[in-house]
Amino acid sequence: MKKEMLVLLLFVMLGIMLNAGSISGNVAVTGEEPISCDIFLSHPNPNMVVQIIPVNSGEEYSFTDVYPGVYLVQIMPQSPHYLPEFYPGVPDPASAELLYLNNASDELTDIDSC
Repeated sequence: MKKEMLVLLLFVMLGIMLNAGSISGNVAVTGEEPISCDIFLSHPNPNMVVQIIPVNSGEEYSFTDVYPGVYLVQIMPQSPHYLPEFYPGVPDPASAELLYLNNASDELTDIDSC
């Protein structure tokens, strides 16, 4: 009986992993200097980082295998001329827009930073 339960649990977990959603957007920086950024996907409470993607300005990013829940996107420029920001271009997490993935197959797009 334990073996059957383990096999069933494995199939359920595999099904969940195959149906994970995504969050994507574009990093557009106003100015002439292209910069590199780290894009952080995190849970707001507690502030727990789920994924990090390095990207250059003008490029798209995509967090895949994102499970249902509430998330924040933070942009951390690797340049002293730009300040970190949260989506949609605000300086602190309290002002940031919370992103909700309600279903495993949700895809949130156009989560852009400027």
